[in-house]
Amino acid sequence: MPTPTLNRQPPAAVFYGWWILVGCIAAQMDLGFAKDTMDVYMTYIVADFGWKRADFQIAGWVTLGAYSIGGPLVGYLLDRIGARAVISLGAISLGIAFAGYAAMGRFDHYLMATAFLGFGFAGVGDVPVSTIASRWFDRHRGLVLGIVLLGSNFGGAIINFLAKALYRDFGDSWRAGLLAIALLMVALVLPFSLFVLRERGPAVESDAGEGGGASDLTLGEAVASRSLWLLGFALFAYYFYYFFANRHIIALLRDHQSYGHTVPALLVTLLGVRPEDFPEFTKSMFEIAGIPAKLLAGLLVDRYHFHQPLAWNFVLLAVGSSLFFVLDSQPAAIWVFMLVHGVAWGAQQVLTPMTIAACFGLRHMGQIYGTLLLVLFPAQFGTWYAGRIFDTTGSYAGFYPYFLTLNLLAAAGLFLLAPARRRPRA
Repeated sequence: MPTPTLNRQPPAAVFYGWWILVGCIAAQMDLGFAKDTMDVYMTYIVADFGWKRADFQIAGWVTLGAYSIGGPLVGYLLDRIGARAVISLGAISLGIAFAGYAAMGRFDHYLMATAFLGFGFAGVGDVPVSTIASRWFDRHRGLVLGIVLLGSNFGGAIINFLAKALYRDFGDSWRAGLLAIALLMVALVLPFSLFVLRERGPAVESDAGEGGGASDLTLGEAVASRSLWLLGFALFAYYFYYFFANRHIIALLRDHQSYGHTVPALLVTLLGVRPEDFPEFTKSMFEIAGIPAKLLAGLLVDRYHFHQPLAWNFVLLAVGSSLFFVLDSQPAAIWVFMLVHGVAWGAQQVLTPMTIAACFGLRHMGQIYGTLLLVLFPAQFGTWYAGRIFDTTGSYAGFYPYFLTLNLLAAAGLFLLAPARRRPRA
């Protein structure tokens, strides 16, 4: 009697979106490398060239000027030439920037390299990565964005120690360290962007349709809504504070050697964290604390649909930023600051693109998100002004009230946020 054959279905192909996820994580790791490396090397470079810290931060305006131009341009190019070309150009720009830093001999060289850094940020940053991931994943979009954006945490956590190790291994040479990091960033992303990433995913059709959904606003319609201006102010307040915390925290902790003595013996034993490495350890802890925050933020919003999650996160951000007022008198508060700042910063990266999609729809998300990033350029004033206050007074304390006030105002404004609607035509 013949043996009956089972009517088995062929195994389903692996959803290509998972490969997209890996490529986006690699791009975000490059972003983490790029945004933190120069903070590790700042005091060494300033000492070698005889620059002031405020002078060093002037380049931030060049970075953000290029980023502010690149953000809206990236949103436009995603629809025109595709993600593959955008992210490839971003990775190459980052490589050029750090190779330029390694070879610079004057301040104008530094500024020219920094322009490439800004375009690189735009090419591998949150706008293209969030837009691409949102187009490929319809269900559990918040969790997926949380996973994708973990790449910058991993990159930042790694580079704070890697950059210091390269500096030592190359005989206290920041130039050799920067060149090695330039090669690493290009090698990490370019294979993914050229051979893995695809242009458009199925979620665009399911969410908005080829002609755009009824709730999808164009850029012009978004600009005419109150929601875009509330989000713009909130992002200005956030980056005004974040740039200071990100760019100056290592220098601040190096200025106060007492912070290094708060390193528990357990960390010295298990992780080899030496007191002199405590500033770099602190920045890495921001990244590590942001890992569960990103996942939890996306998961909770997907599952429970919390009302105004971005506004509540700004409340947490304001609480964390207020801890700067007690760090000088209570060095142990740095541990609380690491946790609160890391969680609020990590959650914000996930909640911002989700809020933009909820307010304006998915189809033109890249252009709207990129346009909102125009606030980066004026927000850089805070980083320069903080350096100016330090150069004048020897302390950052006079800067703290500014960012705390802005964070509180931003939180209040976000509670008024509501999905924008198309205005009926006459």
